[in-house]
Amino acid sequence: MKVLVVDDENLARSRIIKQLKRYDDSYEIHDTDNGKDAVELINSEKFDLLFLDVMMREMTGFEILKRIDNYPVTIFVTAYDEYAVKAFEVNAIDYLLKPYSAERFAEAMDRVFKIIKLGQNIQNNISSLLDYHEGKKIYLERLTIKEKYDYRIIDVKMVNYFTVENGFVYLCTDTGRYEIDTTLSKLEENLNPKDFFRAHRKTIVNLSRIIKIIPWGKSRYAITFSDSESIHLSREKTQEFKTRVGLKI
Repeated sequence: MKVLVVDDENLARSRIIKQLKRYDDSYEIHDTDNGKDAVELINSEKFDLLFLDVMMREMTGFEILKRIDNYPVTIFVTAYDEYAVKAFEVNAIDYLLKPYSAERFAEAMDRVFKIIKLGQNIQNNISSLLDYHEGKKIYLERLTIKEKYDYRIIDVKMVNYFTVENGFVYLCTDTGRYEIDTTLSKLEENLNPKDFFRAHRKTIVNLSRIIKIIPWGKSRYAITFSDSESIHLSREKTQEFKTRVGLKI
């Protein structure tokens, strides 16, 4: 079986490839980190199976599908469970929600072989899925966090802020902070801009969770949340922030 893995994160691609080889080391596996190469590969070669990240920096998974002529059996890979998971299921297309287990990966592969065995034509299914998403911007609502032995689902409304430390992205709530498998740029693209604000290069804050705005130096401000932790606004973002929250001083 000829497989293409498309994801703009190296670790995510490596994990899929590792799981594929564990499942069956006879597969011919190709991979790419960008949509342009993915479109060229799919249109020039015949792939049996496509692992496709939903949200990538330059081109989304849906935009890739719009630009290809023939659809391989497709497994979507996403960190965002609100991306019409029900639509994936209805259209007989599977998905992997990051972070996924080896058991969930095997389950998705079993479904692939069932589709191939039945000779199911997925062309109309993917066309229907694209129609479903056409013109709709769906913002991130929940994130799934892997804990030691299980998974926790966190509503983004309960997040005080997202921040980068030592190259890792964390979400911070009143009850704790959790590492998440994404980038701050991806988060900013997929969070509702009415609710979230880029306070500075390394932090995105939830405007609805701010408790106090505290003057800090000349024309600078710090913002605090219910857990009393504070975030300092960058000088470049101060005026935009004041406009967003109606601060007139």
